Amino acid sequence: MALAMKVLCFLVVTYFGICCATVYKVGDSDGWIQKDYDYYKDWAWSKTFYVGDTIVFEYKPNEDKVIQVRSHDDFRSCNTSDPKSVFTSGEDSVTMEKPGHHFFVSDKHCKTGQKVDIRVHHQVVPTPAPAPAPSPSAPSEAPGPSPSSPKSDASTVKTVEGLFVYLVVGLFAFACVGY
Repeated sequence: MALAMKVLCFLVVTYFGICCATVYKVGDSDGWIQKDYDYYKDWAWSKTFYVGDTIVFEYKPNEDKVIQVRSHDDFRSCNTSDPKSVFTSGEDSVTMEKPGHHFFVSDKHCKTGQKVDIRVHHQVVPTPAPAPAPSPSAPSEAPGPSPSSPKSDASTVKTVEGLFVYLVVGLFAFACVGY
């Protein structure tokens, strides 16, 4: 019975430890193919990446490679002479382990814009702004919605959800220690 409980605890903790990361297919349904010059720049800008997320490059391995370059200068100039990593399988998954910029370029089509800068953020819960003090001379009105971008709303939901999941996993793991 104790062994079964340990196995169950391990499976639950493992599941919740990976459930909060997001997997992004670079280029969405089209995958990693030659597109308009700004396509991948726009694609990456429309996403918010966090430590633990995975990006997937799908392409025809006999037609291209994905090269992770070391710097923004290498990225801008398509310099692949000293790569950080080279991917050749056609179904390459890269887990984002550190915050910052991660630069990937096409072996064949970098000069025509097939390159992507993945900016990875820490998982941080934003601090809410304090509520404004009511004005004694102004009539009371219901406040309208505050302007915000969809990216910040999505990141707030994800980070709060992630912290909640880690709290639940931590409590479950604590309960499992006695078995």
